[in-house]
Amino acid sequence: MQDSSIHTRSLSFAAAWASLAISLASPAVSLAKPPAAADFSEVNLAWRGDPRPAAAGDAVPMTRRAARRARRAARRTPAAVEPALEPAVPIRVRSTLDSPFHAEPERVIVHRSIVYAGADETRSLDLYLPRVCRGGLPLVAWFAGERWSDPQRSPCPIAWLAEDGFAVACIGYRPGGQASHPAQFEDAAAAIDYLARNAELWGIDRGLIVVAGRAAGGHLAALLATDELQGERLAGACVIESPTMLTALGGRHDRPGSEASRLVGGPLPEFREAALRASPAARVPRNPPPFLILHGASQPATPLDQSRRLDAAVRQAGGESRLLLLPSAATTGRQSDAGAALIDFLQGIIEPESTAGKPAAGDALLYPASTTLPAPSAVTQ
Repeated sequence: MQDSSIHTRSLSFAAAWASLAISLASPAVSLAKPPAAADFSEVNLAWRGDPRPAAAGDAVPMTRRAARRARRAARRTPAAVEPALEPAVPIRVRSTLDSPFHAEPERVIVHRSIVYAGADETRSLDLYLPRVCRGGLPLVAWFAGERWSDPQRSPCPIAWLAEDGFAVACIGYRPGGQASHPAQFEDAAAAIDYLARNAELWGIDRGLIVVAGRAAGGHLAALLATDELQGERLAGACVIESPTMLTALGGRHDRPGSEASRLVGGPLPEFREAALRASPAARVPRNPPPFLILHGASQPATPLDQSRRLDAAVRQAGGESRLLLLPSAATTGRQSDAGAALIDFLQGIIEPESTAGKPAAGDALLYPASTTLPAPSAVTQ
């Protein structure tokens, strides 16, 4: 029985090998060709945690375990909070000359903290110049400070004159508490000397220099204009609500701690000679330069009598003086009464053919911002 089954399996194997041999020997039968390479260009691969959204029709059903994991992850992740938007800050855009925007370019160039004497920054000035001009600018030298002890140069109350074709210098000096008179007068004279010596550099007409100031600054302008040597190179002086006769101030001004007393080094009654030397109305030379004297009716700090004394002294010395009493404080803004009087005074000094500083279309830029500053004057002690 066992031999019969073995014999049957042998015959089956022999028949299979015979059938294979016949198929290989037949010319009509050939080996199957390998399948062509599969095209995977349209297949999008994905992975677990893939953040990309599934395309329409490609959604894969989520198993229960995956759904539970997704819910637990959502509870652990805090919800995103949109940041609060701050209000937009307006941006100031400055146009260039070839910009399509029609904003007007800057019309004034400012050179700040120009040291005119020594190395002390208190003896420095700020210079305002028209950006476009032909040169030959008339100069208005403004002496800063409502008080001798605080000569603050900024802001300059007549800087707007630079837009009208004037050069404007706002001049600082040693404070009254730091040095006594005549230190402030010497500083003022050194500043004018510096500007006159470097007139060509700044395009200034040294023959058209007008000094001006209010209160303490006006006192220094009057001191320069009434000095026999300094007054010769000045074209005029504008004095606004300023003390001009220190010995006649009286009242609180005679106290040891007052501004006037500190200026001369002691109480005015005791330092009378020093006070007279510091009084412009007491030292007016013959034929002084023209004066414009402004005083506000509501100005209690400086008595009106101080302006009247200077006006009378200038007229008596053969000079021209114009005293204007204004209804309010003599502020020097462009639209103020004092500003209008100052412009009228300057135009009366400057001849029409001398107004070469007026801006004109097509003029070259005269004052680059990189102008090298000349050395200051020697230290004045």
